[in-house]
Amino acid sequence: MNKKSLVLSTAAGLFAGCLVFGCTVERYNLVKVDFQDFFDSDTVSLCVEDQPIMTNEVLTSSISNGVTDARVSVDYEKPQVNVSYKARTVAVMTTENPEAVKATVTLNGRHQTYVIDVNKGRYIGFGKSRDSICMIQSCYPFEY
Repeated sequence: MNKKSLVLSTAAGLFAGCLVFGCTVERYNLVKVDFQDFFDSDTVSLCVEDQPIMTNEVLTSSISNGVTDARVSVDYEKPQVNVSYKARTVAVMTTENPEAVKATVTLNGRHQTYVIDVNKGRYIGFGKSRDSICMIQSCYPFEY
């Protein structure tokens, strides 16, 4: 048996074993975060579970659709919760049942912490309201 045949037969055997014995990787999106309205060259940082995700990003909301280009994804790949922003992914916690995620948003030096209950909706919008951040949570995707 040549090397290629051995690799293919091993892979097929592992796949068949997972089908028979129920080996699955539990992976799904917990939360999608958009930074939305009224940002105008504001400096924003985001920590999830005390892990820095965005640091001193300058955000400006689009005039046409009211949203910035800052989008963050919080995903669960059992037992790890991972947060992705741009081309970077950070492991923020290990849990068997992710029900809440702590997010701290810093707007121009002012910190606000939110505990996001993932059962209340997986779409999060952070917007600027004067000198603070407001959070909107929805079960449905935002339309821009």
